[in-house]
Amino acid sequence: MIATQESKGIWEAEEINLTWKISLFCTQKRAVLATPCLSVQGQGVLSDSSKKEYTHCLAGQAERKEFAPLCWERFEKLIFHQVIENLKQISLSGTAQPVEYGLVFLMHGPNWLGAVLFFGVQLQALWPAAAVEVYTSKEVDAVNGTNLRLKCTFSSSSPISQHLSVTWNFQPEDLSSHEPVFYYLKEPYKLSAGRFKERVTWDGNIERNDVSIVIWNLQPTDNGTFTCQVKNPPDVDGTIGEVRLRVVQKVHFSEIHFLAVAIGSACVLMIIVVTVVIICRHHQKKAQEKRIKVADTELREKENLKIREEKEASPLED
Repeated sequence: MIATQESKGIWEAEEINLTWKISLFCTQKRAVLATPCLSVQGQGVLSDSSKKEYTHCLAGQAERKEFAPLCWERFEKLIFHQVIENLKQISLSGTAQPVEYGLVFLMHGPNWLGAVLFFGVQLQALWPAAAVEVYTSKEVDAVNGTNLRLKCTFSSSSPISQHLSVTWNFQPEDLSSHEPVFYYLKEPYKLSAGRFKERVTWDGNIERNDVSIVIWNLQPTDNGTFTCQVKNPPDVDGTIGEVRLRVVQKVHFSEIHFLAVAIGSACVLMIIVVTVVIICRHHQKKAQEKRIKVADTELREKENLKIREEKEASPLED
């Protein structure tokens, strides 16, 4: 259904407020769908015949006292063109029924086709538009005075546009107003003022869907939430990535020294224990070899003594 105004032979409209109303009724007894009543809110005046038909339709619906959920018998499939606000010109195609207040395209078809068309229209109206999805870490910890890379990636259903823009903002822990951190549009833009002036550099790669940045010389005042927003026309809506940064103080030298001493002492103790074990095993091995050598010597002496005794006893027997 197209609602517009005819002017000089060309269908034109500046700002059209289109309301599509279809009343679907079904009696419980006959289970027959009433004829849809179509009303158009826009410019133009209804003819007398159109007014009578519309009034008769509404009266017929008012007489029905028993209604049931949607029934699709004798459903009339309605094919319509979407009307865009500030439309300049509409080209017409197909079989149309022109009236003073617009055009109505009607086609009769099977019941299931009507049901599919009706639900398709509803889904088209409710289906969310493609949007940009942004991915970041939830929380990041960093040491005061160091540099940190805030990673942010995105995905888009549309090809990467030359008008792709990246916006990084910051909100302190006191939940005060957001502060600009970084902006990218075809090239990085440096801040001319603010706490992050000369402290943020671009570290992303648009071709790889990477829009990360690096923050230099972190400070305790940098505690807060950083937001990463990407717009890739026509995908201009979508999620905004958030990452919470916690900056911890530097570790004192005494703590480092204590930690180094503890680790060094443990290492020295392990070395001493290993050395003692090796020395003990070495001494045990030497002692065992000495005992074996002494035992062999004693055994040989006993054998030699026995041989001499046997030799001395042999002449006496002769």
